[in-house]
Amino acid sequence: LFERGQWEPTGFASRAWKPLSLLAGAGLGVLAVATPTLVLLAAGVSRIVPAPGVDWSSFAGESLFVVALLALVQELGLRGYAIGLIGQRWGDVAAIAVTSIAAVLLALREPSTSPLGLVGVATLATCLGAIRLRTGSVVASWLAHVACAWTQVGLLHAPRDGAALPPPP
Repeated sequence: LFERGQWEPTGFASRAWKPLSLLAGAGLGVLAVATPTLVLLAAGVSRIVPAPGVDWSSFAGESLFVVALLALVQELGLRGYAIGLIGQRWGDVAAIAVTSIAAVLLALREPSTSPLGLVGVATLATCLGAIRLRTGSVVASWLAHVACAWTQVGLLHAPRDGAALPPPP
């Protein structure tokens, strides 16, 4: 409101709030998880097992809140001002690479992280960085992150490091 400076590097400039960019961010986040999930279901590797008498809505709401909060911290830290400054100074490729490496280093702090999990973190971080730089919106990358993480946690019941959630239904 008061700042008259350059907001573009922060990911909160006026172009960051375009509805199409925000919808694309959320859609890409769901697509990143839904596509391989549908392939696994179609191939018979995974299956849907309903749990009788379990309230899914409270778990879904609580997991959405926790995932959104964790994703917000990560997006503001890695793909907020940092990626904008690195991108201005050394280019978009360097910005995505540096922030993706930082995300992998942060994931190494979790003792349960596997080598395959690190590949997933690097891939997601690269995708989120590309969304952030393409749309100019940290909000779009946050929505993509939330959609991806909640699809995993809320729908597929995958464990989430750093999140204290009740057991899924």
